[in-house]
Amino acid sequence: MAKAKKLPSGSWRAQVYDYTDSEGKRHYRSFTCIAPSTKGRKKQN
Repeated sequence: MAKAKKLPSGSWRAQVYDYTDSEGKRHYRSFTCIAPSTKGRKKQN
């Protein structure tokens, strides 16, 4: 499970592993929520 990090702007961001390509490079997806409260940390899009 991904952990959300609080950004300097007050938003929350979670980076989630997506896949590894044929060259061995890992790819991630990033999700951001602008709610500064801890509810923004738990919110799912």
